[in-house]
Amino acid sequence: MDAARPIASLHRSCFPSAASGPPMRRRVTIDDISRYTGLSRGTVSRAMNDRPDVSERTRARVLEACRALRYVPSRAARSLTTGRSDAVVALVGDLRAPFAVACLRGVLRQADRLRYAVYVTEQGDDPAGAQERIIELTGDRIDGLLVAGQVEGRLCAQLCEAAGQRPLVVCCRAEGVRCDTYLPDHPEAGRLVARCLLSHGRRHLLYLHRLGDAEAAERLAGFRRVCADAGITPTILAAADDTATVEQHVAGLREADGIAASDDRLAIAALWACARLGRTPGVEVLLLGQGNTPACEVLPWPLTSVDFGGEEIGQRAMETLVARINGRRVGAASVTHVAPRLMERATTGAARP
Repeated sequence: MDAARPIASLHRSCFPSAASGPPMRRRVTIDDISRYTGLSRGTVSRAMNDRPDVSERTRARVLEACRALRYVPSRAARSLTTGRSDAVVALVGDLRAPFAVACLRGVLRQADRLRYAVYVTEQGDDPAGAQERIIELTGDRIDGLLVAGQVEGRLCAQLCEAAGQRPLVVCCRAEGVRCDTYLPDHPEAGRLVARCLLSHGRRHLLYLHRLGDAEAAERLAGFRRVCADAGITPTILAAADDTATVEQHVAGLREADGIAASDDRLAIAALWACARLGRTPGVEVLLLGQGNTPACEVLPWPLTSVDFGGEEIGQRAMETLVARINGRRVGAASVTHVAPRLMERATTGAARP
């Protein structure tokens, strides 16, 4: 090699030329978004920063352009402009709980749409550790906090204290904490179950109720109300566990033509008990659960269940949190109950996919 060969020449020889491979993609800028949408650079910037002085229609137009052009924002630059980190903390009670997982999925999807980062921490079996992690995370430049799924009541209070002036949104019952709250409409879930059984002409109804669960009690109240309006008195069996309680009530399982349970675990236990008695689920007896856990779809008789709307709750909670952060939502905190959905499957006679 010629020792006098220029360094620039060495650099060019070490990397492929544009002709030898696909050209590198130029980074898309705000100016590109401005030209694409026909909006001013200032309007595009305000829309990207979720400013309250931009209409929802304009904001949606800019976000669609960002997706079309594959715009990747610089968090560092945006942080310098807005004074925010574009990051929030999400506390989850138990990552094994189906509702909490659905709620967190909704949070993350909405955060991705709004270009926010989410730091996730779990309470699990260590509430004290969760509190320490919350304090550590909120010590950084975090814009807001969110609770996805049920946690210990005192943790919500501690989270509210750690938040300070930053907004907090919860997707669980939080006694004594004043913040925006999103919850499933549990009485309506119970009403949906009762209406489903009655619409199929079932009149000898059995309801398996989970003891010690306040939300299950609300679902039972909704179920009873619809039955009372129809002039029907269902048999209510209280359950402290699953299989053992169900097996103790064989007579009830034989006589009922419609069985509902306050959660999917009890419903699955009833399903197997009916099958052992020779009663075909979805034919001789209809069965419904509540919670729409993943197991519902993989059973030999896919279980009809009520979806509590966890994903929608997470999405709406994250949207509200960002609106509070950006000042687009002001005023007193509110409590919103999200409508559940009935997911009909084989155990109420629906055709299998």
